[in-house]
Amino acid sequence: MDENIKGILHLACTEQQDIDRLKSELGKLKPFKKVYSETGEIPIEYLEKLIKLIDVKYQFGIRNITPDCNSNSKRIIWRATILRYKDICVIGQIFGASIYEVLCKTALFMFYTKDEV
Repeated sequence: MDENIKGILHLACTEQQDIDRLKSELGKLKPFKKVYSETGEIPIEYLEKLIKLIDVKYQFGIRNITPDCNSNSKRIIWRATILRYKDICVIGQIFGASIYEVLCKTALFMFYTKDEV
């Protein structure tokens, strides 16, 4: 995974410009190009579909999404744990200030690591 993608996965998307940057990067992916170019948005249903497709085909995906109410005094921080199924190995932790952000980052992470798993 290139450094640009790693940087996007580490964005703290508490400001609209960071969410826009995340969506823009997702909009470059073939499954999202059309809807993003037409609307400037990526619906949660599209994220769920991509995550499911990669999960089934490559045998890794979200093990759980957990809120952490104590890590930040102003908001809940969400964490998705990404698990490789064949050996029950955690291959990534994705953090976000909203469920939508976590799903965006998870879809991006899974898309760019699917051939490495």
